[in-house]
Amino acid sequence: MATYNANGTTDYVPGESNGRAVPLPPTIASLTPSSASHSGGPITLHVLGAHFTSDAVVVFNGIDRATTWVSAGEVTITGDILPSTPLGAVPVVVRTKSGTSNSATFTNT
Repeated sequence: MATYNANGTTDYVPGESNGRAVPLPPTIASLTPSSASHSGGPITLHVLGAHFTSDAVVVFNGIDRATTWVSAGEVTITGDILPSTPLGAVPVVVRTKSGTSNSATFTNT
């Protein structure tokens, strides 16, 4: 049985990977805020979830953004990202060495 540490990897999985840590892909649970005004100026987007590592990159509308790793459960991006983004649904994923997360939707109004 796997036990997971704060960095999103298993501490030990008997019989798997010769007992080495097995990285888990990131998962997104929510975005805060989940929407913002196209003309509202700079924002800080908090991506909340699990298995984020210090190499995490937030991909906002297909573009890698400068990402701040806060913890295994949170990463952020900050900037004036909305004027260059189309109105409507904007896909957000987090990418790490262990994989790419599920997609979450940010709404650019």
